[in-house]
Amino acid sequence: MFSARKVFCLSLRYKSGTTSTSTFQCKRPPKKPFWLGLAKSKLFRIPKPKEYPPLEKEEYDRLEDIYNRQMLSLTAFTAEKAREAAKRAEEEKDTSESAQIDDDSYNAKWNAATAALREERLKRESIELEETLLRQRMEFEEKSEMIRNRVEEIVKAEIEISDTYVTEENIDSVIENCLANTKDYDFAIDLKGNVEMMYMS
Repeated sequence: MFSARKVFCLSLRYKSGTTSTSTFQCKRPPKKPFWLGLAKSKLFRIPKPKEYPPLEKEEYDRLEDIYNRQMLSLTAFTAEKAREAAKRAEEEKDTSESAQIDDDSYNAKWNAATAALREERLKRESIELEETLLRQRMEFEEKSEMIRNRVEEIVKAEIEISDTYVTEENIDSVIENCLANTKDYDFAIDLKGNVEMMYMS
């Protein structure tokens, strides 16, 4: 028998191909949440104690005694396992502390060896860097010397041919020389490949 709460019916319709099926599903609304407390109509209700037949009462007491003894045994067993786990954890802690001390000493030795290797590597890299800088400096000086020698050769060559330069002092004589010794560089080539100079009239 349903209680006074309303019952909702949901109509579901399924359609597959050419057939259509309707299904009705009844669903009750959820119960009152527990945090709203007990209803006023049931606030002072005292439930009647259950009455068992004598045989059932004896069986119930026997099963309850067995249950209590088993729970005590299980509680004692769990407590013993917890003590063993705590003892084992304490031993592991002591072992880990001693291992940590050994690890620290090993780590200190390893750090010292690594520091020695690092110092050696830095010293070797410093020597290699000095050699590289010295070699680059020598190459730069050699290149600068070559450039300086090349510049000196160019300057000497220019000084040697500087006598033929046209200056303010010799410009008149150069012009007179050019007018006295005219040259015509126009020429022509005939069909036979002979070169004929084209003299100005």
